[in-house]
Amino acid sequence: MSLRLLFACLTFSAFAAEPGFVRSEFIFEKNPVPSCHATTIVEARDGSFVAAWFAGEAEGKPDVSIWTARLVDGKWSAPVKVAEGTQPDGKRFPCWNPVLFQPKDGPLQLYYKIGPNPIEWWGMLRLSDDNGKTWGAARRLPDGILGPIKNKPVQLNDGTILSGSSAEGLKVGPAWQIHFERSRDNGVIWEKISVEQPATGPASIQPSILFLRDGGLMSVGRTKNAKFFSTVSNDQGSTWSKVDLIDLPNPNSGTDAVTLKDGRHLLIYNHTAKGRSPLNLAISKDGIVWEAALVLEDEPKAEFSYPAIIQSADGLVHVTYTWKRKLVKHTVIDPAKLVARPMEGMAWPKAPAGQAENGGLERLKYNNPGLVVDLGVGLWAWPLPMDLNGDGKYELVVNCPDKPSNGVYVFSSGADTAKNALPVFKPGVRTSKGMQNVELSWDADGKPRVLSPGVEYPDFAKTGLEFGKKLPLPTNLHPNMVRANMWKYADYDGDGKTDVIVGVGDWTDYGWDNGYNEKGEWIKGPLRGFVYVVRNEGTNDQPKYQPPVRVRAGGKELEVFGWPSPNFADFDGDGDLDLICGEFLDGFTYFENIGARAEPKYAAGRRLTLPASVTTGARAAAWKASLEAKKLPGSPRPLTMDLEMITPVAFDWNKDGKLDLIVGDEDGRVAYIENTGKFTEDHTPLFLPPKYFKQQADEMKFGALATPVGFDWDGDGDIDIVSGNTAGHVGFFENLSGRGLAAPKFAAPKLLQADGKTLRIMGGRNGSIQGPAEAKWGYTTQTVADWDGDGLPDLLVNSILGKVVWYRNIGTRKEPKLAAAQPIEVEWEGTQPALAWGWLKPQGKALLTQWRTTPVAVDWNKDGLTDLVMLDQEGYLAFFERAKVEGKLVLKAPRRAFCDESGKPLQLSKGPAGKSGRRKLCVTDWDGDGQADFLLNSSSANFLRQVGTKDGLWLFKDEGPLVKQNIEGHDVSPTTVDFDGDGIPDFLGGAEDGKFYYLRNPRSAK
Repeated sequence: MSLRLLFACLTFSAFAAEPGFVRSEFIFEKNPVPSCHATTIVEARDGSFVAAWFAGEAEGKPDVSIWTARLVDGKWSAPVKVAEGTQPDGKRFPCWNPVLFQPKDGPLQLYYKIGPNPIEWWGMLRLSDDNGKTWGAARRLPDGILGPIKNKPVQLNDGTILSGSSAEGLKVGPAWQIHFERSRDNGVIWEKISVEQPATGPASIQPSILFLRDGGLMSVGRTKNAKFFSTVSNDQGSTWSKVDLIDLPNPNSGTDAVTLKDGRHLLIYNHTAKGRSPLNLAISKDGIVWEAALVLEDEPKAEFSYPAIIQSADGLVHVTYTWKRKLVKHTVIDPAKLVARPMEGMAWPKAPAGQAENGGLERLKYNNPGLVVDLGVGLWAWPLPMDLNGDGKYELVVNCPDKPSNGVYVFSSGADTAKNALPVFKPGVRTSKGMQNVELSWDADGKPRVLSPGVEYPDFAKTGLEFGKKLPLPTNLHPNMVRANMWKYADYDGDGKTDVIVGVGDWTDYGWDNGYNEKGEWIKGPLRGFVYVVRNEGTNDQPKYQPPVRVRAGGKELEVFGWPSPNFADFDGDGDLDLICGEFLDGFTYFENIGARAEPKYAAGRRLTLPASVTTGARAAAWKASLEAKKLPGSPRPLTMDLEMITPVAFDWNKDGKLDLIVGDEDGRVAYIENTGKFTEDHTPLFLPPKYFKQQADEMKFGALATPVGFDWDGDGDIDIVSGNTAGHVGFFENLSGRGLAAPKFAAPKLLQADGKTLRIMGGRNGSIQGPAEAKWGYTTQTVADWDGDGLPDLLVNSILGKVVWYRNIGTRKEPKLAAAQPIEVEWEGTQPALAWGWLKPQGKALLTQWRTTPVAVDWNKDGLTDLVMLDQEGYLAFFERAKVEGKLVLKAPRRAFCDESGKPLQLSKGPAGKSGRRKLCVTDWDGDGQADFLLNSSSANFLRQVGTKDGLWLFKDEGPLVKQNIEGHDVSPTTVDFDGDGIPDFLGGAEDGKFYYLRNPRSAK
């Protein structure tokens, strides 16, 4: 086994499960010299990474030189010696502490020291014009200037380079003292800045520089006093406060720190007062209170030291450090996924809550370089398109308020959307927390303004939604409680003052659920979506807001079907502000301003429709046929999204001068809807159909509320994934790696078809117990089994409807093909029990039970026939036994045969109507005792261990969740997989973010 492979195995078992850890590797497997130390790393202009360190016989020996390596396309180059200490007279001194730095302008810089020891060394500099491939001649820095002594410089907004430096062996004051060196001309001329350090103060060296949120600077670093030092500058580094100690341990060992793009700080160091293990990562919002984030190394009595840390352009963090002074290790961290844990005193906390002995839940990845899939965040996408970094190219920023994937994500492509409106984006980088009701506006100068209810985020580009500024208005302007509460800015009446616009969604009349009469007609009210304007009668600097007023259209208060997402803009080019609203469902309404810029007056709303050019052919014929079947007059096809809870943002994405729509869907995807610049006969703008953005494949995802099942769907011997989602689809993720690989390569999902059409179950106008607002949802949950005994796997599906159906496989084992849905029929003993709510009633033998709960097809009693295990109409877990009667397969009436330890039947769902069902489960022998157990949705999944049988009943003990880690927003859907082929089932859970969470079975780790 190679050292690199051995290391990879050790890393996986020790730290790969910690939140935020991405990967780790040695830069070289075999050191060409006996010893190495003092690492540094930089991202070059071409996107490659360059690392450097000193190496030789031993620290301080004359042969110690500076070495570098480059990371290009995922591989480190062989180490190259780039500097040594031979002098003109032939005498050779050791080299020390390289520091790499890439200024905003100019070549890559490599600073290092030469001299017999740190008291007598001097500073050196070499430059590279080709991203570290080759280096120019070495030059000595001016006398008294040592250069950055260990850690990278920083560059201020005005271009000034500020380096942390220090001196050792001083006679006055502490023997070790820090200072700073500043250059205003990119390193040509330097000046030294002293720092107050009383004789009794800490002996301090090797400063790192951090950027504080208030504009100040902070420096922290190493001391001889068993703690970190700290000093602060409020004038961009010209003067510094007296050096003082802070409550973080330091064993007289090198450290480094970096300020992230979101304003947080990371500190890498040895969290101990003695020795140089463990190696830790701490995190802070203010540089004062530090919290535990990661342990990178913890082997006792080993040395892991002299780290360097940077954040790259993609938002990831790169760390290098000395590994036992023999090798250099490189680790990549995703700061968006770090979990901060408080430290009491200076004690590092125990392992993060939710981490099982065999590791925590891991998101399953495609592991398929080059694969392109739909761009997506978790559940609910709130798009915020903008030029985030001022380079003239648009990023797609998306806010996601769900639980497991909560955050603001930045998707970058580097493309000019004027030339390519549909680039392939890189995976999103999390920059802050996420929340509901986040909207984007633009001021008169074209500056993006981001608001949530009653709050603006003035530093959004740097800190996302972490720090808001309260507006002088109540957060709910509507008299009733609202779900949609969408705040924007707009100059509503053209007076040059920024007004506040608020779209609200009122559920008072709609209620929530169980509002049908016996005919399936919704007799409660509709969702109501209103738009308020709050006029500013003051100034933009000191606004004075008037009472909110509802916007009117067509002579009455403007109203849409909830979730309005108002967009005031000049869509028809006549100089005034029109309005486009979304809704809780899938369509758009246009309100034309038929008044004036200063006195808006809105016409009645008109639905956005598709141009004639896309309403011809087969799709148009199908649309007209559906209208005729419903006895409705012909009309253009409406412009709709694939799902619902849509969040449109008016934005000129392709830079053609016409406002397009960038629209988020409920399942986390985002679509581009191009404005054609053309209009209907009634002067309604025409847009093209939605085109969903794409990204490089990273974490696997299937819409939202994914319901995975592990099964070899295509009969090639490995475990694939078949999953449902909120949209009502069932998708197939093909395992491309074959059996026996723990982290397989997967293909993009394919939507399954039945009877030649895409399989999609939806609630429609009256299929959801929660009303017509859920028309586009399906909530499919399924299992795969040979239901008819023909040797081919079939598909059993429950959904939003509670009607359990099966799709017969009429293809082959390797090429499945599904027939149309058929009901699961039960041989009821008398009349089938009806649900205690809703208008849907049982039809004949067809099973109608609680919605959104898994139909588990399994040979439970081991008689060779596939049974059904699922909730009955009252929420009890029931056994539907299969039998053969006169050679025909039948399904017996359900029996409440699954009980707790006392023999009480398991009632897994006790809520009525919309609170019913919602239980996801699978059958597996989790503990390997030969008895079938259940995994049941919870914060992850609870292990219901079979503990015995009694009088035809099966008894279970709830052993609690598999891990403490909580990924539950909506219910988690459990299944098991055996990717590595060891015969032991591992856990896979689908969460509300649509992603798959993997947990290795504890038995597999033994």
